[in-house]
Amino acid sequence: MKLEKYLGFATILLIVVVSIFGQFVVFNDVNYTLIDVLSVPFDWPILLIILPYVLLLGSLILLFFVNKYKWISSLCLLLFALGGILFCFANGFYCYCLGVDESEVSLGAMPIILAIISFALCLYSNSLVFKENAFSVSDLVEIAIFIALAIVIDRLEFLKIRVVATGGSINFAMFPLMIIAIRHGFIKSFIACGIVYGFTTCLLDGYGFIYFPFDYLLGFGSVAFLGLFRKWILPSNDKKLRFKGILFLIIGTIIIIAGRTIASSISSMVYYQYSLSAALIYNLSYIPASCGLSLVIVILLYKPLLIMNYKISRKHLDLIEAK
Repeated sequence: MKLEKYLGFATILLIVVVSIFGQFVVFNDVNYTLIDVLSVPFDWPILLIILPYVLLLGSLILLFFVNKYKWISSLCLLLFALGGILFCFANGFYCYCLGVDESEVSLGAMPIILAIISFALCLYSNSLVFKENAFSVSDLVEIAIFIALAIVIDRLEFLKIRVVATGGSINFAMFPLMIIAIRHGFIKSFIACGIVYGFTTCLLDGYGFIYFPFDYLLGFGSVAFLGLFRKWILPSNDKKLRFKGILFLIIGTIIIIAGRTIASSISSMVYYQYSLSAALIYNLSYIPASCGLSLVIVILLYKPLLIMNYKISRKHLDLIEAK
């Protein structure tokens, strides 16, 4: 690694250390440092305030080993993005600890600076990621269309079956996200489903960003696990409908159900003081049904997806051969 990179990482480390003593949040026109924030009585959101620092520092250390282990660049891409988002929501976590409204506490300069650094390092990590994990223009357009479709479906009340008035609902908004996962794999789909879709729906739902890490980032990000079976579900050189593909769709959906249920149950226990059994019962009342309904739609669209994926793969191969 070149000297410039070492100096760059050292500078970032210095900024992170100095940020501990800088303006973290502003409450009642008073500046609070990270040390002041951490002096409040312990509650779960305190861990979410500390976590982005851990992610930023840990990822910087991991980058020193990227030449030895190529998969580290993909991991750092996710960790930097997650850290940046958590820095942006730091005031919401602090508000929860104080029991005040989010409008009363504004984000200080230091979390904003660290969020910008995290997102910049996220872009740097993306340049190191394997070529198959790099976003092309067509990838971005396709993913944007499916995310928009998922958001529209989620916002249409007549397509929902509410479990409770202010809680989860049974709908089929996850099927576009599942298509993203089987089309683009784990890394891209986690960014699309967990970060982009999760952030957008968290903003639209209006419950507060305090719920983003578990209910949205990890909850919807769990759809990315379906992308681990991409090569068996949507093989690039085959457009025939096979039972193996449907089997892996079912297995992947079961993993999604498990991941989303675990994430949302943790949220229920942390923020609503549910017992483990009550949290599981509540979340299992709508998550399996929503995922199952979405799975049925994906299976109905499976043959067209196979044909589309085959044609896109062939076109991409022809372009490579032409070059």
